[in-house]
Amino acid sequence: MRLSRQTPTSLSYTPKLQVPMPVSILVWLGRELSRERVNLTFTPDGDDGTRMTVSGKVGHGGQAVADRDFWDGVLSTSEP
Repeated sequence: MRLSRQTPTSLSYTPKLQVPMPVSILVWLGRELSRERVNLTFTPDGDDGTRMTVSGKVGHGGQAVADRDFWDGVLSTSEP
């Protein structure tokens, strides 16, 4: 996936063409036609927090590739 659009409150990702070869182009075209996208939206959440919403689909049939526990682990931060 590659960053395709950026605003102050959101990021949008679309499929990336890795190598312009016949097989790669077919895979990329299939992903484009199935409208694979990932959208991240950021909104204020309380005094010092930010709520991030992830939407879109990737993979065959739009199956989930990560659940809430996965994203909680990836996005959690700790202060040094």
